[in-house]
Amino acid sequence: MGDRWQRKIVVNGNWVASTDQLFWAGYASVVYLPATVGPAGLAKSGLPVGYQAITASGRDKTATAFSRFIEKEIVGFTPPPGFD
Repeated sequence: MGDRWQRKIVVNGNWVASTDQLFWAGYASVVYLPATVGPAGLAKSGLPVGYQAITASGRDKTATAFSRFIEKEIVGFTPPPGFD
């Protein structure tokens, strides 16, 4: 695997540094907005895909409630192949 800065993943058919994805994780944090992450199904490769729900300042429970709704009504967590 190598060091984190050396790792690559495929995004839309192109190899990119895995650290490029850290931008999205920090996007809400840099402006102090509450956020939560939830499952969105599986990619064609069988790996899990997720989303980040970001809400307004002070609306922490809204992000959590949204994620619960998505999990219940649309898609819940499905472990990838070989996940034990």
